[in-house]
Parts: sequence; C-alpha cells; structure tokens
Amino acid sequence: MRIRTTGIVHAKKSRLVKCIGVLLGALTVFAVASYCVPALATVVFRFIDTAETGDMSVGRVDVWLKAFSMFGKHSLVGIGWGQYVNQGGWFWNIHNIYIQLLVETGIIGFIIYCGWFLFHLVRTWSTYSKMRVNSQDYMNKDYCLMNFSLAILLENLLQSK
Repeated sequence: MRIRTTGIVHAKKSRLVKCIGVLLGALTVFAVASYCVPALATVVFRFIDTAETGDMSVGRVDVWLKAFSMFGKHSLVGIGWGQYVNQGGWFWNIHNIYIQLLVETGIIGFIIYCGWFLFHLVRTWSTYSKMRVNSQDYMNKDYCLMNFSLAILLENLLQSK
C-alpha cells in the first residue's frame, strides 16, 4: 500500500512540474512576442485595467451616455453622418453601430436602416427555409452569401472599430 501512495504523490508532483513548465514556457513566448509586436502588451494592459477598475464595458457605457445626450439634442435628423467626433465625441466612433446610426442619422435614418435590416433578415430567413426544404435549387454561393449577411448584421451589434 505504501508504494502505491508514493506513486500517486510522485505522479501529482510530476504533473505539477509539467504545468509549471508549460506556464513558464507560455510566459516566455508571450514576452518575446510582445517585444517583437508591442500591440500584444497593450492587450494585456487593457485586461489589467479592466480588472483593476471593475469596468467590464471598458468605458463604452460612458461613451454611449454621451452619445445619447447628443441624440437628445438632435433626435429627428441626427448630428450628421460621421460627425460624432466633430460634435465632441470622445473616440472616433461610439462602439455600437446602432447607437451611432441613431445619433448621426436621427430617428429618420435609423428607421430607414432598421427597415433595410429587417427586409434582409426576413429575406435571408426565407432563403434559408427554402434551402432546408429543397436544397438542390440553391447553389453554395447563396448559402455563403446568406451566412455572410447574418454575420455582418450580428457583428455590427458591438462593433469596436
């Protein structure tokens, strides 16, 4: 029985040594990579700042509140396409395409965009439904185009650049 527990203890130590080795190796690779590509260090510092401040939105909520205050002043037609920065915005964009459209194009432009969005969403869903029933009528490019359209529409929800 004694030999068996010693084997288990040895296996646990061996696993711990391997984990520490992998961790040190990963840190070394990251240190060299961040020296060669300084933008990698920026990513790490961003995570550290997020952990220290507790702000998981990385300041986006403040940007959105500023944008909504601009929208309140120009709600019907907006502040103008691409004018967020010129009107006192803190960054180049609002980091949410839908809020940015609302602020820059107003209610009128936002309704037009939402109509366009819903039209294409319904059209994509209709195409997908037809493809499921009779897939021989549709080519692969239709399927790819449908997936690309959905990906673009969903990606823009929390756009960052």
